Amino acid sequence: MPKKTVVIPGVTLCKQGDTDLLVFVLDAKTLIEIGTPLRFGRHPLGVNRALTYHRVKAIVKYMREKKGALMIDPIQGCLYSGGDEDSPDWVYDPDAHTLTGTVIVDEQEGRITDGCFFSIDDGQHRWTAITLLSEEQREGWHFFVQVGRDMTVERRTELFLQRELRKAVDTRLKLQMMDRLDAFPNEAHKRAYRAAKMLNEHTSSPLNGHIFLDQGSKVPRDKVSVTSIMGTLKFLAGKKSRIGHLSVNDQQEAILNLFVAASQQWGTTWGRPDKTLGKKLGYLTLLVFLAKSGNLHAVLDRDYTIESFKHAFGFCRGFRWEQAGTRDGSISYNELMRQLDEHMGMKITEAQRDAADAPKTGTHG
Repeated sequence: MPKKTVVIPGVTLCKQGDTDLLVFVLDAKTLIEIGTPLRFGRHPLGVNRALTYHRVKAIVKYMREKKGALMIDPIQGCLYSGGDEDSPDWVYDPDAHTLTGTVIVDEQEGRITDGCFFSIDDGQHRWTAITLLSEEQREGWHFFVQVGRDMTVERRTELFLQRELRKAVDTRLKLQMMDRLDAFPNEAHKRAYRAAKMLNEHTSSPLNGHIFLDQGSKVPRDKVSVTSIMGTLKFLAGKKSRIGHLSVNDQQEAILNLFVAASQQWGTTWGRPDKTLGKKLGYLTLLVFLAKSGNLHAVLDRDYTIESFKHAFGFCRGFRWEQAGTRDGSISYNELMRQLDEHMGMKITEAQRDAADAPKTGTHG
């Protein structure tokens, strides 16, 4: 296979402690030619984690379809010469700001087979994604690159693990950003977050001002973090929920009316932080009740008005919201919902039996 000399311009030396790093920009074609992800445990120089294919697919879709797409995070790794002593080394010219290496490339595949190479330690999903693009789709794609030279595997492994020290983007901030950009991962995720916002902001909502949407690690004592109810709201908005078929507006109206009716039905304990219906446990129980309860929906009969919910909650009178486990957290909202549904079912049966046993009145001939 033919040798090829790769000359990378615009290379800058960046010192960190006693380590020299080279910083430059590579076009997608050259990145494919010289780059290779080497995985931990599968190659003597490997430090990379296993490839996650759904991430690659998502990146490919983004690069193909997103207008004005950008990928600003640098691709990081280390430069090495070939596998034997006669293989040429990478040569950095600080005066010309160039990096030169001799590689052997498979012309059909367009990928390196020997000679100088770039071991990719952070960026393998992006590298794999661009290999799946057509030549036309690769045009215009360039990537920031940061590399060391001939580092030990141990040093590179330390650097790889260093990413654990980076503070991840606050989840609530990330949700706010997705909301602003309308860039949620799926429809259920979007509906869930916007339902939580509605409950927190609607003037009629009993949860108005009690759902914490802001970033920050400390949630005020009188509030419930949006992240702690998102999972249940996503289920409620999804296909397996009994209101999953409703439109966005109808779902939000049903959720709002559920809480309005509940706050009226159990008004003496509603919203009290020392009571179940003033805590996350109570709120999640009601949401799961709306998502799953056959008894509730049998009474509602597709009528999600406040009056319909109030009528349905009439069959829930006497339910023990305060019981063993509600204070110490040993009872789950799914179990509490199961008990509430069972209680409602018994009350419906009693009402039907009482109606059947009631004396009939009328005129006899």
